[in-house]
Amino acid sequence: MNAKTKKRTVAENDGDTGTGEDLLKNLSKKKETEIEELCRLHYEEFIIAVDELRGVLVDAEELKAELAD
Repeated sequence: MNAKTKKRTVAENDGDTGTGEDLLKNLSKKKETEIEELCRLHYEEFIIAVDELRGVLVDAEELKAELAD
């Protein structure tokens, strides 16, 4: 491993040093947490969008009923 690779590896792991396996485990844990946070964020947005669509469906049904009368 050359000096540039070592510097990049340490910088990517917030200054953590250790074996390659330890570095990979730490990086894996950080990325897993990052992925979970992104999924949670998008899941909440998805639920909000579904609720809004339900409201649109109710409004459309009411309008349809009014026009039928």
